[in-house]
Amino acid sequence: MKLSKNLKKGGILIIYVPALKILFSSMDRLVGHYRRYSLSMLKELTNDAGVEVVHARYCDPVGFMASIAYKVSSNKKGTITPSSVKIYDRLLFPISKTIEPLFRNVGGKNALMVVRNE
Repeated sequence: MKLSKNLKKGGILIIYVPALKILFSSMDRLVGHYRRYSLSMLKELTNDAGVEVVHARYCDPVGFMASIAYKVSSNKKGTITPSSVKIYDRLLFPISKTIEPLFRNVGGKNALMVVRNE
């Protein structure tokens, strides 16, 4: 893990990435994502880097379901309307934040990992 080489001893690195290969869609390509990660993939990447995993979890479980729905029904351009984003942000994301503790090890639209340089 190249980023950890620039981290001071005891330094913290926060990694927030798109999660789960099954969610990869045309929207990912549009915004420049090359891959999606599982927590186990992230842990493998950090194993040989000499860092300690302090925290790891999935984020936005409602976004997981929204991403599946988008993937199944979307156009190939990867676009989404501003009104759809507004509806998600105002109505669905607050629900996702509330139920997130129940799904942190199961799945979500994103993955969060905090590592400390030993």
